[in-house]
Amino acid sequence: MKKYLILVSFIILSCNTSNSEYYDEAVPPMAPKSVETGDISHQENFSVNRKIKKEADIVFETDDLNQTTRNVLQAVKKYQAEIQSEREYGSNKRISHSYIIKVPSENFSKLIKEISRGVQKFEQKQIQSEDVTTQFIDISARLKTKKALEQKYLDLLKQAKGVKEIMEVEKELEKIRGQIESVEGQLKFLAKQTSMSTINLTFYKKIPFQTNFIQKFKKGFKQGWNNLIWFLIFLVNLWPFVILGILIYLYIKYYRKRL
Repeated sequence: MKKYLILVSFIILSCNTSNSEYYDEAVPPMAPKSVETGDISHQENFSVNRKIKKEADIVFETDDLNQTTRNVLQAVKKYQAEIQSEREYGSNKRISHSYIIKVPSENFSKLIKEISRGVQKFEQKQIQSEDVTTQFIDISARLKTKKALEQKYLDLLKQAKGVKEIMEVEKELEKIRGQIESVEGQLKFLAKQTSMSTINLTFYKKIPFQTNFIQKFKKGFKQGWNNLIWFLIFLVNLWPFVILGILIYLYIKYYRKRL
């Protein structure tokens, strides 16, 4: 049993040492296209292509909402992008269409160029990129270390004797597997963020003052008509009380004549 405890302690200590050595080896944020780092515990090299998160915010005015919408949808289809959300809304001064577009990173610039074609002036055009290569390498290294630890526990499980020892090793295995799932989830999320870029697109058309006044006039006339209808309905609902009031009036009038 003592040999078993010493072996477990040695495994945990060796993994912690491996992690600390990894963090001491910094990778510059603006690394070359292929970034290499070493897993100290295994003395192996691996390379990762640069991982870049890209996002754009674009706002512009158009004279034809329908035509601009068609152009955007055609460009989205052309560059294998997808519309994640779509919104149409209006105010007293403009009618706006907004889209959140997910596009493969290699088509990011091409889609922006296609959308921007023919635009005279942008109210906003902002493109951001973030190099997350170091973060990706860090998570990959942690995943590799935890999988190595899992394998050591599996080897230790084969050598365990007695129910108590087996249960203790299986308990540690359950913990490390939960950590592996968590790290794998982080890695998949980061990979998805870098493989698909985001474009937040809004285009709008201004509403002329005269058109706005006519729309308000029509809306006010319609609202007034509706109010008149509801008033007449209200009066119709009161007909029993009207008849009751007339009967009371006639009775009082007749009673006064009798006096």
